[in-house]
Amino acid sequence: ITGTGADGQDDDFLPTFVDLTPFEVDHFVQGLQEMELSDVGSPKWLTQHEHLEKLNWTAHTQAKEGHDEFVIDQFNTSEKVPILILDLILIEVWKEKVWPLLKGKIANLSSLRTYIPVYHEATVANLLEICLFHRTSCEEAGDALVDLVDYCVRKLRHLLAWPNDELVRQIASAKECTEWDSVRILDEQFSEVEFQVCMCTISIVRFLTDHRVAMPLAVTTRLLETHDVLLLLVPLMEKAPWVRKNRINGRIEKFEEHKWQAVEADDEGRLPKLHSQLWLTIYNLVMDQECRARYDMTSFRRENLLRLRRYINEVVVDQLPPLTNLHRTLEELS
Repeated sequence: ITGTGADGQDDDFLPTFVDLTPFEVDHFVQGLQEMELSDVGSPKWLTQHEHLEKLNWTAHTQAKEGHDEFVIDQFNTSEKVPILILDLILIEVWKEKVWPLLKGKIANLSSLRTYIPVYHEATVANLLEICLFHRTSCEEAGDALVDLVDYCVRKLRHLLAWPNDELVRQIASAKECTEWDSVRILDEQFSEVEFQVCMCTISIVRFLTDHRVAMPLAVTTRLLETHDVLLLLVPLMEKAPWVRKNRINGRIEKFEEHKWQAVEADDEGRLPKLHSQLWLTIYNLVMDQECRARYDMTSFRRENLLRLRRYINEVVVDQLPPLTNLHRTLEELS
């Protein structure tokens, strides 16, 4: 499928959202290859991006509908999960080092062509998210998960470094958009994609802690000692960037299924999915006996964890019963 951009040029490589056959999945996964920084935006890179888009779409469709998840199986048997991690870090470096130099020159070109390299990171993060839900994928990824932990920590720090209203800017009116130049539009798209990627990393970290015992010991060391990820997760719980108040109608919204959704009146007590993911990540790290043995509980670290007690109430425990044990452990720490 091709489309026409704002400049009248054809926009090739528009992803086709049709479920792939097992033969197509096998061909696409087997064909995945390591790219160089200079490859980003080239024809072969765009082709691989298109394949990843289709694989991501099919993998999510299979998960939602409960079908045989042969996309994930193919990634595992072909040992291609490390390629995804490498691709994720590659496009992160490209966005940080190359994108600022290019955006002013390409802002007036076809909007789709300029958007694809920026959006690519979200595609790969989303695909990794569904892969790492499975323990076998974590086992196959091996030592590449150490680099993935570093990547996820950078994204969590980004969420904490910026005020919530600057992570994703709300548009008050259509008039506000008409005043933006081409570079500003690209900057806003960049921020939106960055936020989506950061939300994916919350789930990825949760799955890494779920399957910790199946991964190299270096991953645990990276989480608890090198980065002390609990010092990031607790402030993130308090900041809750996945919830916001709509500037126009004043309604509370939550970020779920990769978009902002209004919270209905009878749904206000339900925990957002990302909030639950964060609770389960903290639970995994605090309640795991090996993690607790490796985590030197200084007074500063103890005070950080004890800040969680105020958020554990009956409504939360009803939705996440394991938090009863976490609350008991926190009381013992105090």
